[in-house]
Amino acid sequence: MAVQRPTHPRKVQRATPPRFPLGNPPSVRLHGELVDAEGILARRRAFQRRLKLRWDIIWDMTLNLDIAEGHNWANHLDEALQGKRGDLQLARLARKIAKADGRKEAAVRKGLDRLRLKPHGDGGTYGRLLAQHFPSRRAEATGRYLGQYHGPVADLPASVRLRLIEAHDTSSFSRLPSAGWLHVARASIAVSGERWDEARQALDRVDDRAPVLLRLEVHSVRAFVFSRSDRPRAQGELNAMRALLDARGTREAAGDEDFACYEARWADQQAYERYKPIEGSPDLPGADQLYRALPEDGPPFVRLRRALGLSIIHLLGGDVESAEVQAAEAADLAGDLGLLRLRAQALRQLARCARARGDNDRMDALNRRAGSIARTLEDQNLAGRIRPDLR
Repeated sequence: MAVQRPTHPRKVQRATPPRFPLGNPPSVRLHGELVDAEGILARRRAFQRRLKLRWDIIWDMTLNLDIAEGHNWANHLDEALQGKRGDLQLARLARKIAKADGRKEAAVRKGLDRLRLKPHGDGGTYGRLLAQHFPSRRAEATGRYLGQYHGPVADLPASVRLRLIEAHDTSSFSRLPSAGWLHVARASIAVSGERWDEARQALDRVDDRAPVLLRLEVHSVRAFVFSRSDRPRAQGELNAMRALLDARGTREAAGDEDFACYEARWADQQAYERYKPIEGSPDLPGADQLYRALPEDGPPFVRLRRALGLSIIHLLGGDVESAEVQAAEAADLAGDLGLLRLRAQALRQLARCARARGDNDRMDALNRRAGSIARTLEDQNLAGRIRPDLR
């Protein structure tokens, strides 16, 4: 007689749901409870559809930028595979590249596999193909962080910024379109040290076919460099920047916030050419119009540039009270945002207002604060705009 084995008290007998040839059962008994299997499957299918539609957004959320880590081909390949490391996903990626470039799929797949073995090399042919057909958004974001004047890294000390640039200036990153941002970042550091020839040489290394954001940055920095020695060339760079801003597709490529920031930077540099011309009298109404055209409810950087610019125009026009109000607003905005360079400029503008009022003690105190920020940022150019004895 067969002995029936006792059921473990902690184990729950699961009922096997019957197979329905015409669809899923309306309900099954799972763990002793009646479950709406059809509803669960419907919700699961709906979730999978949403997941597929919003995959780009979910992937963007995983791109938590770590600018201390340089680019390598293994991470670039994972990004192109959207985090899926299976053979099927790699085969699909190789097929797309092979079809687009007219190569054999097997050769492309072997080349992509070799990128994982040498992640820090120059990548060779298949690194170039991967970067060409699947640009790294992580590398592009890192480049923007390192090179943009209105970005957060620009307010780090020059020595820290240089170490970050050197950490990313690898043979793999140099093969990417984003590598031009490193040249702009080096030019920005050279500007801080008033090494104008070095800044021009770094900007000349950027490819003319670079992405639109990078070209906008190059035009803006070049205009600033030439404004110290060659004003006609500076105006030419500003004209090229304006044409690029007005070109079709620039706003979509740049994004609303970056586009607004570049608009503000162009307006500020163009206003400088008007209120401080080489020849003739200043065009204060024209400069004032440029600043007032900036939106009052725009991004914080735009609002700060607007307030600081209007303060300059008011002070040049003799309205010290309005100039001081606008400068104080700019200083508060810069402090709230942690933009130290613009904070120093706002304090310097407040010092000018204090001098116009005849309050020399307040002027000296404000200049000392601005000079302290300039020394912290290791920015000789910014310190040079403050009184020499307070650098």
